[in-house]
Amino acid sequence: MKKNFLAIVIFSAFMATAGSAQAASLSQVGDLSSDAVSGKLMKYHGSLYTLTSSAEEGGPMSVYQSDADFENWVDVSAEETIFSEAVNSLTQLDFIRLYRGNFFLFGKNTAGDIEIWRKPSKSEDDFTKISTDFSPDSEITAVINKRTSPKQRVYKRRHPQGAPGRANQLIVITSSDEGAKLYTSKNGTSWNQAGVNGLIDDTVSNVTSVFRMPLGGSQKLIAGTSDGRLLISSISDLSTWEELEGWSSVDSSEVTAINAQSGKLVVATLDSDNQVRVYQSNLGSTSFEQVGDTGLGNDNTAQVTHLTKFMSKGPLFAATENGTDGAELYRWNHKDKEWVLVAGTDNENFALFSNVLRFKGTRYMLAENTIDGAEVFRLSK
Repeated sequence: MKKNFLAIVIFSAFMATAGSAQAASLSQVGDLSSDAVSGKLMKYHGSLYTLTSSAEEGGPMSVYQSDADFENWVDVSAEETIFSEAVNSLTQLDFIRLYRGNFFLFGKNTAGDIEIWRKPSKSEDDFTKISTDFSPDSEITAVINKRTSPKQRVYKRRHPQGAPGRANQLIVITSSDEGAKLYTSKNGTSWNQAGVNGLIDDTVSNVTSVFRMPLGGSQKLIAGTSDGRLLISSISDLSTWEELEGWSSVDSSEVTAINAQSGKLVVATLDSDNQVRVYQSNLGSTSFEQVGDTGLGNDNTAQVTHLTKFMSKGPLFAATENGTDGAELYRWNHKDKEWVLVAGTDNENFALFSNVLRFKGTRYMLAENTIDGAEVFRLSK
């Protein structure tokens, strides 16, 4: 299931504690063009930007900048900005990442080829394009920053030039008819494929979600697939993958989101009847149990698009797609073992939440609106 990112939602900062109820509401802030049907948020030098794609397939991207009060958006597409060359080439933006002091944009151009653009985060230089050899028919489905361990970080402070093998890596996973492919790069310029097509075999064509976590004394990468499998690899050797033990007993036709909470792996899925279920397992365990009700208590929930924690020690939140009631945000109540509805759009045209971004104490989030185009909302208690 492909996730389209079609609007922008602003979440005001709030402190959530497990076991306490949240009363919140959404209110629209500002107005984006109705042609802005997909996009990403980016914070840069004290401003918030929205890079959006046109409703017309293959149409040009636009750039919006927030005003000083963060209440309205200004279309700066016609002005010379750091984004000008990139948005004139890209028609689709999939990921924005900050890596080793550089911003990276990952997307596709008019011809459908993958492009990567880079700029130093602390300079006024524009984004410049990086040449890649990714398959032209592929889609980027995940971008992960492979971080060093705490011991390595201490070493790098004492020895700034580092040592061979100690540098961070960017990890990109693509999907195609040839199977999902994993690429790594230390400098963001040169990319090398790790392992085989499909990670374990060529039957794995699409990785839908990825999560990095400690397990068994080392860092692991957990990958969910469009055919419902969970794969695991050591982040020190991404050429070797295997299916996660115990997951085969779970009725899963597609994995849609992965995270961790209180020492447990949490996985959102669609079952064979296309119903939404969330499971958890103790780290290292081979037993999974369902977390909360099916559909998170709403039969109209189409999928969990993201599992996220707004604060490192805070509770787990689930953003959902819902084409009947509108996109909704839930919080896991650990005490009562249930999902609690935090807020929703109450508008079926806003069907999908995604892409959380925190900026000046406020949460920003993308949400789908296939009818009216992108709008901005604030979540208030």
